[in-house]
Amino acid sequence: MFLVVNKSVEWRRKYKIDAMIKDYKAPEVLTKYFSAGHIGVDKHSSYLMVVRYGATDLKGILQSVKKKDYVMYVIELVERSITMVRNNQAKYKRSPDAINQACVIFDMAGFSMRHVTYKPGILRSFPLSVYFNSILND
Repeated sequence: MFLVVNKSVEWRRKYKIDAMIKDYKAPEVLTKYFSAGHIGVDKHSSYLMVVRYGATDLKGILQSVKKKDYVMYVIELVERSITMVRNNQAKYKRSPDAINQACVIFDMAGFSMRHVTYKPGILRSFPLSVYFNSILND
């Protein structure tokens, strides 16, 4: 267990994840056309985010930005949501002893094989899987 946490901390330090919320400036293409964001709270007072994956022109986005920009933007969205929940406990906890939770809705309307078979999209998902593994093990 210690090795996993150590790798997570090392990875976060290497990519300056903790400083990202203050310093990161996303390319305009991502802020305009990547369909994801915070929409409020669910019925349990959990942070609520919607990702309109099926409606996103992933191929167009990935042809317009660098691989690192796309990966860092997704990481920044998640980090910003974690920070928002931690900094506003009263809004995102149904009781003082409850565990913080988040709800992410993936809207798959419009999802097709073009999303699954676009190789650059698949290749960009690997760094994100490493990131999500690191935050789940924190």
